[in-house]
Amino acid sequence: MTKLWLRLTELSFVMKFAIGAGVFLVVYFVAIEPGLTAYGRFNMRATDASAWLKQYATRTAQQTGLVSEVAVGESRYGVVEPPASFEQRTADMDESIREILEQFNVENQSITSRYKVLPPDTLSGSVDSGQRVERVFKEIGFDSTPEQFASVLAALEQSPVIVGVSRLDIRRDRSGQRRVLVSMTVDGWVLARKEGPR
Repeated sequence: MTKLWLRLTELSFVMKFAIGAGVFLVVYFVAIEPGLTAYGRFNMRATDASAWLKQYATRTAQQTGLVSEVAVGESRYGVVEPPASFEQRTADMDESIREILEQFNVENQSITSRYKVLPPDTLSGSVDSGQRVERVFKEIGFDSTPEQFASVLAALEQSPVIVGVSRLDIRRDRSGQRRVLVSMTVDGWVLARKEGPR
């Protein structure tokens, strides 16, 4: 070892520099360069993981917000049932409306039905390819006190077979009594086959 060291010390500066550079290159390509490559790959994976975690956190926050919005909507308006057959849904709507009107003792009740085909893309991803969704409208009329009317409206909004109230007309009773004459339209969804209109 000492002989080798002595020989190295006797070499010229250029030879010492060449040997040092050669040793450095060997060490660089054997140890340093693979380490730097592995470190770069690790950094890229860490960056990708960090970006994925940020996206996950954003999606989770959005979903949490949607869940809370749905919960608020359900508490205010109730749960809406998915579309059913025309016969089933109209019967369910008639029954629900009659029960609500009877529950709040309104007078001069009337219920009539009509339907409308929705645009092709409406709820298309939620039903089978051979079906389409139509809207059923129930025209409701009754006389009541303002308090009875408010209760009926709230109960209709809570009914799972009623999607919403699309028209509302309230007139004061001209007879001098503290009553209102109500005409309103509530909607429901029904399933129909795609072959031609009903």
